Parts: sequence; structure tokens; C-alpha cells
Amino acid sequence: MFNAIEKQTVMMNVSGSTSSIIRLMNSSMSVISVFVSFVLGFLIIYASNFLMKRRKKEFGIYMILGMGKSRIARILLIETFIIGMVSLGVGLLVGVIASQGMSVIVANMFEADMTKFQFILSEPALLKTIAYFLMMYLVVMVFNTLAVSRTKLIHLLNARKKGEKQTAKNPVLCLIVFVVSAGVLANAYYNVTSNAVALKTEAQVVAQIVKGIVTTFLIFWSLSGLMLAVISKCKRFYYRKLNCFTVKELASRINTTIFSGSIICLMLFVTICVLSSAMSVKKSMDNNLKSMVPLDLNLVINMSGEESSQIHSVSEVLDAVHVDTSKFCDVVELTSYWGAHKSFTMADTLGGYLDAYVEAQKQKEDVEEQELKELMDYAQSVQEEIVRVSDYNRAARAYGIKEYTLAEDEYIMVANFGSSLELRNGALAGKTAITLGGKTYQPKYGKCQEGYLHMSSNRTNFGFILVPDSADLSGFEPYSLYYLANYKADSEEERSAFSKMIDSEAFQKQLNPENKTWPAVDIDSRTQIYANSIGLSAMMVFIGVYLGVIFMIASAAILALKELSEASDNREKYQMLRKIGVDEKMLHRSLFTQSLVFFGLPLVFACIHSIFGIQSCVYILETFGTTGIVWSILVTAGMILAVYGLYFMITYLCSRRMIKE
Repeated sequence: MFNAIEKQTVMMNVSGSTSSIIRLMNSSMSVISVFVSFVLGFLIIYASNFLMKRRKKEFGIYMILGMGKSRIARILLIETFIIGMVSLGVGLLVGVIASQGMSVIVANMFEADMTKFQFILSEPALLKTIAYFLMMYLVVMVFNTLAVSRTKLIHLLNARKKGEKQTAKNPVLCLIVFVVSAGVLANAYYNVTSNAVALKTEAQVVAQIVKGIVTTFLIFWSLSGLMLAVISKCKRFYYRKLNCFTVKELASRINTTIFSGSIICLMLFVTICVLSSAMSVKKSMDNNLKSMVPLDLNLVINMSGEESSQIHSVSEVLDAVHVDTSKFCDVVELTSYWGAHKSFTMADTLGGYLDAYVEAQKQKEDVEEQELKELMDYAQSVQEEIVRVSDYNRAARAYGIKEYTLAEDEYIMVANFGSSLELRNGALAGKTAITLGGKTYQPKYGKCQEGYLHMSSNRTNFGFILVPDSADLSGFEPYSLYYLANYKADSEEERSAFSKMIDSEAFQKQLNPENKTWPAVDIDSRTQIYANSIGLSAMMVFIGVYLGVIFMIASAAILALKELSEASDNREKYQMLRKIGVDEKMLHRSLFTQSLVFFGLPLVFACIHSIFGIQSCVYILETFGTTGIVWSILVTAGMILAVYGLYFMITYLCSRRMIKE
């Protein structure tokens, strides 16, 4: 269903940039599918291991009746092959049908024209699925055959009597391990959230991931020893109704699934973070496109390092290369400035707050001197962009965003990039003044204001300064030349044709010929920004859903197999409880509690991990914005509860049927 997209996307009518993103997505899917095959392979081996355990006594009886191990192995091989072929056939049929619907969903994600859509049978997806499935089943068949051929008859006959190995744990040791693990995990949580800026190297990031994995395993290990010891001390609860039976069964179950429980917890954690982040990025980028890409075209010339250029506006370039500007309307041109020879840098706008900030950071143990030195060097080298307030207001009016007014001795800092806001807002809150042309200006606001000059799908404005029109900028040089415009067209077809011309490589070469005498012209059209943003967000969501669905199904299936196996093994225990007078309602309540806690424990820990994991993802994805994070978390929660809850309910109902008298 997921790999068939490669074939179907060929039919989509999309732009060049979106097409390249779709090709990247298809390539990524091929790599991810290999990883997914390993995950599903382990799931099948895990399931097969349970089923083999249930049939060992059967095989032992065959051997007593005179059947050789080779004949049993052959029977097992044929059975496994038939089951595999039936599963593969049904799976391929469902996948082929479902892939058509998935194609429509992907087309909507990429906002593609699906007028050429048709029912397509994807041969590459079929071949990949068959190849991965056969490789997995080949391993399972070999594994099962060896398991039977190497097992002694006595072990086969007594397999049902032999329970899973359980080791008694010292409650004091479990408590120590739990406390230490919780402390290490809390430290990892702190490092990836509040202290995320201190993680400078890949090794530091990997160290936090390793901490999370190891402590998850240790917490599950310690809980398996603590649960019975702690609850049994609460006599009134422990000896009430079937609580003692329920708690012992749960402790036994957790004790025998420490490793798989930890893996399931981590898979659910990855699912929550990946799905939430991917959908949040898509939601944020969609909102950004609506609010930050209101015009058809942005042309920008960056004048830095081009002091000798004689170009004073983008219009001069358009005239020089003979662009028909009559096709543009709502045109706004403006120029921003910067100090010549680094005479006005970020350090000047931060003033004394920069030194105070650095001194405060030195008091922290986890901040390195080199890091602070890099911050100082950055602030002293990055030149500030300055715009006259009337010029900015003309652009803001065209964009449909807020305009500003200034007194003769005021300035405004406009920025929207997350990590730069903290530093700039600190300086503005301290009323840091700046000096331009011998005159001092005070901040009008105590924090950065929302706004932008350059259209973008991301919040990447590190900051520029608005000054009164009367400000003396004679000692400053042009920094960027901006040209904002909409397209003028009498029909949608004419508008579409002109838009394609603007986005073409030919127009790029027309504005930037090899013999040009001006700096490079950056061309950002609304259609191009939309195509890049929608394609990127759609790819992230698609891959996130792919991994999320696989991880959820694998996690729930493993738990379901374990729970069903336990219900079958414990049938005699439930019969004994009936004989001593326990009614069906109490038995069902005990079974429901066992299933609920067994399914819920990995999910609860995964949710706790995700609280901090999502914060870390938000920090990483701050350029996209996080306006849809709550919405994406709710959608992810709904998906997990639907899939996970469905497995839970089916498992409980099947288990209840198994223990019937």
C-alpha cells in the first residue's frame, strides 16, 4: 500500500520542485521499507515462537507413534509455506486495492492534479513486498525446522508444563535500580529540553538517547520485581476480591516481557514523536503559507560584498534584461541598509545586555567558554539590517500585515525566529539604546515585533530594525534591494502561464546571465514556495504515518500474542477459581484489569517519554513554527487509541472466550 505510491505519483501533474520531493520520498520509502521488514520479521519470529511452543507436545506424540523428525520438519515446512502463501495472497490483494485510496490521499497532500488518475498495479511494489515477505518467512521456516529437529522428545512432551523462566528479584535491589534509573532518565529529559542548547555534538545527543533506552529497560526490570512486593504490603487492597491473583499474574507477565515491553515502549515513543512532529510541521507550514506568502513574487538582491555595484533597484535589473514589467501590479520597491565596514553589528543593538548575559552563562556549569566566545564573535560580526519605517509600511501594506509608527527618537526590532528572540527580547526589556548618525534611539517596545520583508514558509527572520524616516543613514550602505509584486492577468490560464514562466529556469538565467554586472537576483514566487513547503510537509507526514502505523501494529500485535498465549495457558487456573466459588463477573474483571495494565504500561511510559521528546522536537523544528502542536498531538493520540485500543479489545474478548468453562 505504501510502496505503490512510487508508481501512482508518476500520474500526478505537479511542479518540478514537488516532483523532485516526490522522487526523494519514493527513494526514502525504499530504504525505510528495508528497516520495516526487519521490524515485521522480528514480529513474525516472535509469533512463530509462541505457536511452536503450543505445538511441541503434538510433535512429541507424533514421535512416540513412530514419525521421524525429518517428517515432522517437512510437515511444519509445508504448513508454514501454505500459511505464508495465503497471508501473502490476501495481503497483496488488500494492498493493491488500498493503494488506490492511498494515492488519492497523497495527491491531496501534495495538492496535485489527479485528472489522469487511473487504477494502477505497481509491479515494483508487488515485487518488493513478495521479496521482503519471502525472506522473512524463509528465516522463520528454517528457525522452526531447526527448533523441532534439535529438541529432545522429553522436552517436547513436557513443553506445556514448563513455564517461562522467572527469576525472583530482591525488592531492595529493584528499588535502588528504579531510583537510579529514574534519576538518570530525569537528567536525560533535562538535557534534551531545558539544556538542549548545551548539546553541541552528535556524541552528546546520542548519549541522551542511550540513557533513555537503557533506563527504560532498567525501569521495566525493576518494576517487575517491585510491583508484587509493594502491592502485597497493602493488605486491604491485596486481599480484596481477586486482586492478589490479578497482581501475581501481572507481575509474572511483566517479568517475562521485560525486553519486549521495553522495545514496545520505545516504538510507541517514536511513533508519538514522529507523528506529532510531522503533522505539527504540516499544520504550521500551512498556516505560515497563508500568513507569510500573500504576494505572487519576491525579487531580492543582496548587496553584501558587492560595494562596487552600480545597481540601485531591482527595476534597473528588470529593465536591463528586458522583462515585461507591465505584467506586474501592486509593485513595491524598498532598500534596507547596513553599516559600512561592520560599523553597526548585533553587539551594538544588544549593548550591555550581551556582556551581562555572557557573565550569567559563565556561572552555569554546563556552559563552555568556547560556546560563549562563539556567541560574542557572532554578535560582533553579524551586521544589522536597517529599514526606514515608511518603506517597511509600504511592504506591510502590500503583505496585509501590521504597520508601525515611530517617534523621532524611537526604533523597533522586528523578528520571528525562535532562538534569536530570547537574546533580543532581553536587550529590549532592558531599554537598550542604539546610536545612528550621532543620534540616540530608544526601543518603542520591550520585545521584538512580528513582521517580515522576505516571503517564506518558515519563521527565519533573525531580526531587522525599523527607524524613523528622519534617521541619518548617510554612513550606511544598501544591504538588500526588495521588489514585491502580484501578477496581472485577464484569465486564470494567462496567470498560470505567466507563473510558469517566472518559475522556469529560463527566467532565472534571464535575470542572472553570465555577463551580469550586478549581484545575484533571488527569485521567490508564491507557487514555488507553496510547492516546496507542501511537498516537504507532505513527505514528512507520509513517512511519519508509514512508520507510525507499522510500529503501532507491531507493538499491539506482540502484546496481543503474549496475552492470548497467557490466557490459553492459564485456563486451568480460571477453572480452579470457578470451583472455589468465584463468579464469571469477577473473573472477567480480573482478566480485563490484567489486559488493560499489560497493554497500558508501555503506552504510559511512552507518553511520559513523549512529553519531553516532543519538546525536543519543537526546539529542533522551531523554524517551521509550532502553531499546530496541540492539534497534532490530539490527532496522534486518536490514531494510537484507535489502533492500540482495537487490538486491546479484540485481545480481551478473545482471551475471555478462551477461559470459558
